[in-house]
Amino acid sequence: LVNNADLRLFKRGEDVFRAGDLCDHFYVLRTGTVKLYREIACGKQIIFGFEGPGAMFGETALIGADRRRDNAQIAEDAFICVIERDRFSGYLEQHPDLSGWVTSVIARRKDAIEDRMIALLSKDVRTRLAHALVRLADDCGELDDRGLRIGLRLTQTDLGQLVGST
Repeated sequence: LVNNADLRLFKRGEDVFRAGDLCDHFYVLRTGTVKLYREIACGKQIIFGFEGPGAMFGETALIGADRRRDNAQIAEDAFICVIERDRFSGYLEQHPDLSGWVTSVIARRKDAIEDRMIALLSKDVRTRLAHALVRLADDCGELDDRGLRIGLRLTQTDLGQLVGST
């Protein structure tokens, strides 16, 4: 399926989708990094996380949602496989074993959101920041001669929004 998808180059800062857009595609990140977030009424962002190569996102398109509630923006230049919902549905009919995979992806995302909510309610900012850095290292880290490097260009505001301290 991914081999037959449309492969697009997105540049840093470019939106993949915005809240309110139609849910007619989902995405598989081949290279680069994407930031997933929601804007709240006061203009702040709540960052759900950063996804690295191999990650699937925009999965609400697969479960029948009409419009996006969240945003996806490129944090580091990325090649992304863009897959139409109808195309995936047809592929799923031919390969029903994939429905378990889709369910597990959605369940992992739900679990991560629940874990983050519990951390926001029960841990101090320093601990939340430490956990966020570990997640970023797991999702986006690269080994080099000096150790594990998180190659994202993040501001203090980004980190604050990621851990709920702004």
